[in-house]
Amino acid sequence: MYAADPVSVRQIRNAELLVASANRQHRERRPRKGSKHRERSLKTIAVALRQRLRPTHQPAIGPLSLTHELFRGLDQSQLDSLATYLDLRVCATGESLGRQNEPSTGLVIVLDAQIGVSIDSVPIAVLDDGSHFGSLPLLDGGEALHRASFDVLAPGRIAVVDKQDFRTVLDRFPTVAIWVYAMARKRRDYLAQLAACETSQSLSESTQALLEYPVHLGV
Repeated sequence: MYAADPVSVRQIRNAELLVASANRQHRERRPRKGSKHRERSLKTIAVALRQRLRPTHQPAIGPLSLTHELFRGLDQSQLDSLATYLDLRVCATGESLGRQNEPSTGLVIVLDAQIGVSIDSVPIAVLDDGSHFGSLPLLDGGEALHRASFDVLAPGRIAVVDKQDFRTVLDRFPTVAIWVYAMARKRRDYLAQLAACETSQSLSESTQALLEYPVHLGV
């Protein structure tokens, strides 16, 4: 479990992974229109990971744990039932788990891996224990696409709910649905603010730098 106050070793490692990923992306690409403020805020995000952020969740222990953010409110029998819908697997460093502008294949629950998030090839966050992604396109329905790309920065375990079972899981496990919908709202708000930053000339650089991709619910 994370210490109550000092920044954890995992958070420092997250910052290092984020900066390393940004350096690789910078070498491999030309600057793209609309990404300037994310590049300016990258150092701010890394500094936040190193200096400011404090743990707001307890990492998942073992393949499945009631401490995981999505599983709060379930009892053991419900968790065992939910597990029948999950594909548990180990992901490898460098593996792509979703590409921007491509359809989501399911809800991905991060158990103990570290997943880099990038938008327009700019790294913006690291998802770790207790995080999830892939639900936003599924909630939007139709052929909705990922708004970001997700790549494995450090290997570990994930649990995947296939898109065919996604709605069934939300219906059968209302508490899981509550957390999924709550995070979807946070990420929609982030994307709306991001779009506003890219189109507005009135926002200051410091205001733009405060945008942080939602990783945990923090409740």
